[in-house]
Amino acid sequence: MKKTQTGITSIQAKQLHEQYGYNVIPEKKESHLKRWLKQFWGPLPWLLELVAVLSFYSGDQIEGGIIIVLLIVNSLISSFQQFHTDAALKQLRSSLQINARVLRDSKWSVLPISDLVPGDLVRLRAGDIVPADMQLFEGSLSVDQSSITGESLPAEINNNGDLFSGSVVVRGEATALVVSIGNKTKYGLTAELLETSHPPTHMEKIVFTIIKYQFVFNLILIIFISLFILLGHHNVSDLLPLIIVLLMTSVPIAFPTMFSVSQTFGAAQLAHLHGSNGILVRRLAAIQDCAAMDVLCTDKTGTLTQNTLSISQLVTYSGFNETELIQFAAACSNQSDQDPIDKAVFECAYAKDVKFPKALNFVPFDPLTKKTSAEITYSGFRQKVIKGLPELIAGAADKVPESFASDLTRLSGKGYRVIAVSIGKSNENQKLVGLIAFEDPIRSDSKELIKQLNFHGIDVKMITGDNTETARSVAEQLGMNAKVISASRLSDDPSLVLTHNVFAEAYPKDKILIITELQKSGLSVGMTGDGVNDAPALHQAEVGIAVSTATDIAKNSASCILVKPGLVDILDVVRVSREVYQRIRTWALNKIIKSFEIALLIVIGFMLTKNVILTPLLGVLFLFANDFVTIALATDRAEAESAPAKWSLKKLIFSAVSMSIIMLVILSISLFIARSFLHFNYSELSTLAFVLLVLQGQASLYSLRSWPHFWRVRPSKTLFTSTIAVIIIIVIVALSGVIIHSVPINATWFFVLVPLVSLFSTDLIKRFLPIRDH
Repeated sequence: MKKTQTGITSIQAKQLHEQYGYNVIPEKKESHLKRWLKQFWGPLPWLLELVAVLSFYSGDQIEGGIIIVLLIVNSLISSFQQFHTDAALKQLRSSLQINARVLRDSKWSVLPISDLVPGDLVRLRAGDIVPADMQLFEGSLSVDQSSITGESLPAEINNNGDLFSGSVVVRGEATALVVSIGNKTKYGLTAELLETSHPPTHMEKIVFTIIKYQFVFNLILIIFISLFILLGHHNVSDLLPLIIVLLMTSVPIAFPTMFSVSQTFGAAQLAHLHGSNGILVRRLAAIQDCAAMDVLCTDKTGTLTQNTLSISQLVTYSGFNETELIQFAAACSNQSDQDPIDKAVFECAYAKDVKFPKALNFVPFDPLTKKTSAEITYSGFRQKVIKGLPELIAGAADKVPESFASDLTRLSGKGYRVIAVSIGKSNENQKLVGLIAFEDPIRSDSKELIKQLNFHGIDVKMITGDNTETARSVAEQLGMNAKVISASRLSDDPSLVLTHNVFAEAYPKDKILIITELQKSGLSVGMTGDGVNDAPALHQAEVGIAVSTATDIAKNSASCILVKPGLVDILDVVRVSREVYQRIRTWALNKIIKSFEIALLIVIGFMLTKNVILTPLLGVLFLFANDFVTIALATDRAEAESAPAKWSLKKLIFSAVSMSIIMLVILSISLFIARSFLHFNYSELSTLAFVLLVLQGQASLYSLRSWPHFWRVRPSKTLFTSTIAVIIIIVIVALSGVIIHSVPINATWFFVLVPLVSLFSTDLIKRFLPIRDH
């Protein structure tokens, strides 16, 4: 591939697209038929299929046929929901496009990496993901290739060296020539933008634990009822239907679908909050994690501040003047990377018409050393210029001026970001040239943001590379009760993380230490960041949030990406995630309540009447009527709680069991009245119990979804329509006797009175239960 200093033209790029295609890897998609057939494979489908086979074997073809039809309906509903989830994820994936700085038509521009073609010149710097197979054209890079080659140490790539698609630039800056794109690259484009698979979240673990306990509880009931039947010489043929129904109530058939729909709906809400400037979600599980976030660790520059640096003051030493200070600083900067500090230096140099020497050898900023260096020719000699953190630069100088400490304290106390510049023949023989103070105004919304986050129970901790005086000044401007500490002290006493909220002079390793220490104390941690040095911390935190100006690797390590500047949109992430949590908790609680109620009804009912009150067919119908209709809850209106979401397993089970007992008492009284006074036979009682269980399920759902009363929050059209539809269908089926035994017309008053009594009873009692005290 021919190298050129001007890059290719747009016309050439179009021709190359026709020849090579676009820089994308075609996705391997599973066929719709295969995915649909998978719906019939698993513990619950096996159980339902067994029930259908037993029904056919016993000669009840109608019941067996109904179960088969319901299985097919279940598979179609799940496939439909998966289709919509995939469509939403595809839309999010297209929004999370990585861009590259490309030389086209002799000028640098930012293009999506999918537009790259062989022959393009691309500018790479620390934090970038290598977008194609490339050959280094100019400069040198330290590249992490561990994700594609397995090598743990970064590779040093120099002129004419090979770069592979998917590797990450750790240090350095360079221009590289695109050699291969798309599926023609050696390893393929490995920088996946959207993570859909993930280990179970805290919320999922809680729900799975409850399901496990519920299964054990039902297993104990199965053993108990089996002994009761065998020892009491009752009809053994009744045992199998009892076991099947008890097992069915232990398996939450709609649980995966509910989680998937809720999280996808939440991600879609965030993506469209501000039109095209929404919040992009990389990891769906972050929707749950953010609901439980206790602490938000945030960088200062570009997040809480405007990141529009301008030089405010210059202080010179050792006989140097301000022009020389700007000259040396400019020689030690790079225009192509648009670094805020470098940009401010160049703006000052151009404004003052300062001519600066060309760097003979430039070493870009390294977050590990906190400095940038360059070699220039000055006064006829080759000398080295260094700019960076004042304390480090002064530590390497031959002599530190007496006023240095007071000057640094004075400038830092005003909230300025201060760097020092030195020059010398080597790293050891440096003369301190002076200090440059940069003004980076606080964002107008940052103070209110911190106030609102605190109001919602989230503690904000600021982590910055600035010295303690600058950090204290900025924190006070933000209205934080600044408890400032140098991050270097944390290695001796990590517990200081819990008692301080501003960490100055922080290195990348300090961010990891802060986050892990907070996590060890049981806190759920969020982290914001923008640079390559933030990537490990963003990955470590439960909720990693990349800001709008973040590097590719920072975005790739984060859970969420803010499109608008600043952090104010984090409030929307918190609100929406807590709404999603509220919906999932309501669904889970309602499911637990009904499962306990049904299990107790079946066992107690059989012991008292020697009859199976709920047949396998009715159990299957209830699962579909209750579980899948309530999936509409995933798109319901919800109120976010004012504190982080916390689930206490004991309190949750206690609340669910208490409400299930209340429901069971109401249902038992109704069945007693129907049997003793209206003389319903057992077939009619069975149908009545099924209908009332469905109606009670809807009543408890509406009671749990809103606080303190069910009427406070209006249900969504989807939920309300689903509720009306299931009520109408169930009542018609019960009165007509189409697929189950019919009930007399005088049972209709039960259909009105029982759900209303259940609704108002649970609405009253829920306030005395620790449902929200988690």
